[in-house]
Amino acid sequence: MEAVVSTQSTWKQWYQRRVHGKQWYKRRVHGGQYVDIKTDAAQQKGMPHKGYYGKTGVVWNITRRAVGVIINKQVGGRIKRKKIHVRLEHVRPSNCKADLKARVRANEDYKAAVKKGDAVRKTLKRQPGAPRPGSIISTKMAGGVIDLAIPQVDVSAGL
Repeated sequence: MEAVVSTQSTWKQWYQRRVHGKQWYKRRVHGGQYVDIKTDAAQQKGMPHKGYYGKTGVVWNITRRAVGVIINKQVGGRIKRKKIHVRLEHVRPSNCKADLKARVRANEDYKAAVKKGDAVRKTLKRQPGAPRPGSIISTKMAGGVIDLAIPQVDVSAGL
């Protein structure tokens, strides 16, 4: 049986299988943008500390290869504002404001429809949900009744 000889190109492909292409680095990041910190194991440089993994922060500084992110971190009983620099590979745009933007867009569309006369005016503020409806729980089973009473033990009798 012949030994399989690996060429340099296949080894290079193996080691670079998770390295990002040029399009990854062309992503736009601007100051004030919300980003999520997600560590990418393919790039060990510029990794954030494990305590920052999964956190959402705001971009405050941009350099050639990294971005500065402001993160709120709980230290003891207080929350401190931390400024860290993280390489671009470990940062992704956050969707934390997606619901807010969608709600604002829908409200603006509704206001425009009311102005035209196509819709009836109503309050656009978020309302708390109604309480859940009550129900009766049946204690009957298929032939017997469940006894939900807790037996009481007399401690003074010495049992």
